[in-house]
Amino acid sequence: MKTNSKSNTALVLGSGAARGVAHIGVIEALESREIRPDMIVGSSMGAVVGAVYGAGKMDEFSEFLTSLDWRDIVYYCDFVFPQQGLLEGKRILDKLEEIIGEITIEELGIPFFAVSTNLKTGQPVIFDKGKVTTALRASFSVPGIFQPAEIDEEWYLDGGLVAPLPIKQARELGASTVIAVDLNHDQINRNTRRRTIKRFDRKDILNKPVEKNVSEEDGRVSIWNHVERRYKTVEQSMRLALYNLIQADKLENKSPNIFDVLGSSMTIMEHNLSKITLEQYPPEILIQPRLSHLNFFDFDNAPEAIRTGYKAAVDVFDKNPEIFNHITP
Repeated sequence: MKTNSKSNTALVLGSGAARGVAHIGVIEALESREIRPDMIVGSSMGAVVGAVYGAGKMDEFSEFLTSLDWRDIVYYCDFVFPQQGLLEGKRILDKLEEIIGEITIEELGIPFFAVSTNLKTGQPVIFDKGKVTTALRASFSVPGIFQPAEIDEEWYLDGGLVAPLPIKQARELGASTVIAVDLNHDQINRNTRRRTIKRFDRKDILNKPVEKNVSEEDGRVSIWNHVERRYKTVEQSMRLALYNLIQADKLENKSPNIFDVLGSSMTIMEHNLSKITLEQYPPEILIQPRLSHLNFFDFDNAPEAIRTGYKAAVDVFDKNPEIFNHITP
């Protein structure tokens, strides 16, 4: 697939869960230099930020993220009975639709491409049309954490599984200049720092009502009666795991919980794949914010992540002014 423009600058936004908030700062730095890409190619959280940018809703999205505390983060973790994943992801999609509206990719202000992974074939899939939030749900379906996204009888997983830094895809789409934002370069042998976190009553986690995901119409209500008590225990365990993860005095010297294992596994894979991608498909401009201290769910650190992304981009621009020669005004 090729775009029509003869000279195309692609902004490639990599995956990285909460680290992906740094993309906002990078975009702010680009705008301060009056640089507007001709296309956006994103994986996972990179796709989310790219779509919001294309929709012209960055201010609203940034305001939402910077207001989050851990009570909010736990709320958006809509646990389901773990058959395909721990989280349904509907609350996140509802919030995204509230911010950007029920729009299609074709209606975005910038050509936009969200990268996902086909569960059956293991191949990257590029979403370039249709409802924005449908494409985003496919792109951020982190295996084990989110249920896979089902679209037209196909199942999709996180784009970071095959293209955590989709430079190759941007080239195939016709990009002559690539501005790549790599969030995974410093994630191996990282030292997570001790954080000071505003505490809240763990009863807020344990006492939140369990949402039933089985309707009476499907004939399984009797099964629910048998598993309801056990499921409530499972959900409380998940909420407690999140609660323990965010306690500052437990961030060091603790055994990994399920979120540590799943999140770190994705991070290790993304780090290695991104390194290979940069060797095979070097971009004209590479921005690598230093985010090793941020974990998968550290969305409450959004202000710091945004500042880090902005600084990393500005540093690259200031130290290498010649890079702007690659960009056609």
